[in-house]
Amino acid sequence: MKIIILGAGLTGLAASQILSREHDVLVLEKRGKPGGLASSFKKDGYDIPRFYHHVFKQEEVTKEYLRKAGSPIKEWQKVKMGIYVNGETVDFTNPLKLITWDYLSLPARIRFGLFGAQFYIPRDWSKLRGLDAEKWLYKMAGKEVTRKVFAPLMYNKFGMPLEDIGAEWLATRLAAKESTSYFGYPRGGIQQIVDYLVEDNDSKIELGARVKKIDLKKKYVKYGRKKAEYDVLINTIPMPVFLKLARGLTRELRNKWRRVRFIKHLSAVVAHDKPLDDFYWTNVFGKDFGGIIQHTYLNDDYPFKLSFVFSYAPTKELWSMKDKEVEKLFIKRLKEMYPYIRVKWARVTRSTYADPFCDEEYKDYKPQYETPIRGFYNAGIQVTSPDYMRSMNNSLMSGQVVAKKVLNL
Repeated sequence: MKIIILGAGLTGLAASQILSREHDVLVLEKRGKPGGLASSFKKDGYDIPRFYHHVFKQEEVTKEYLRKAGSPIKEWQKVKMGIYVNGETVDFTNPLKLITWDYLSLPARIRFGLFGAQFYIPRDWSKLRGLDAEKWLYKMAGKEVTRKVFAPLMYNKFGMPLEDIGAEWLATRLAAKESTSYFGYPRGGIQQIVDYLVEDNDSKIELGARVKKIDLKKKYVKYGRKKAEYDVLINTIPMPVFLKLARGLTRELRNKWRRVRFIKHLSAVVAHDKPLDDFYWTNVFGKDFGGIIQHTYLNDDYPFKLSFVFSYAPTKELWSMKDKEVEKLFIKRLKEMYPYIRVKWARVTRSTYADPFCDEEYKDYKPQYETPIRGFYNAGIQVTSPDYMRSMNNSLMSGQVVAKKVLNL
């Protein structure tokens, strides 16, 4: 059986590794290297991740791939998460700190605490389907908490008002309780997973392969000056990109999938001389970026400290800036917060398709693994959302799932 997989991110690589054991598999990747959002770049002999990543202790799929790659995580730790507002960072993971947080009134602090407590009880969040996050938060957390905490927090992450975000999806993410999880990161970096998936793989992986046309009726893909036929096609590339290339889709499917939108991600990887503070993850209100991840909090193998300064859903003005302009702006704002650091170098990275935007109706139009078109499958975060949040674990798992569906296992 001839199989073509579009995209050599973690989902595409995981699927190809399984399927290539018995079938003829061709993986087409537009970029010059595999890994997608999990890829790295070289700096001073080190593999530096292009975007921030971490592993949660409960993520068994990622842990298994790391073991196979020869790099199991041996140390897990709790981390501190903060919110920076009005020149101060409050510990978001410490209930006692939140109770004394004068950014909120005392009644709002109590309401905030009670709201957070409900996520320790397993619930069926699908009952919130069709409800927007603003209405749900007003009811459950109150107007002050919604306006002063969740509105800026969600805008930082998605660039959208709360009324455009689905309550089910938001509740699912909050229930994941990232702030109370154990975090880890492999020595040597996540590039080891990518390398393992490429090396232990009988697929033909073509890098720099720019797809020009996908014919779903005649079952072929044109890329560069080449044409490849298939029996099975697995799409892991973002739906807006796929739709521009695909021919032979029914009007119903095209109209449904046309509604799929993605959130951009703009990040600066910043190397500096000393730690910023003792927070691993800081959500930032009122700056040009929305958050900071101190990467070396989990992995301090470099001769410098490493942080990711990032903005989800950046403004049009920010997104249109050149990389050097973004770098200069982000460093300026970072040093306003931490004037005692010395920046050694920085690099800007971007993703136009970082995360699917999940409104209250996303499940009605999102792509499914199996489609009405024989031999055509979808996989990746646009399929697993909103039930599973974006992560390496869910990307790898999605690759496994689609491979099993193709094999009818």
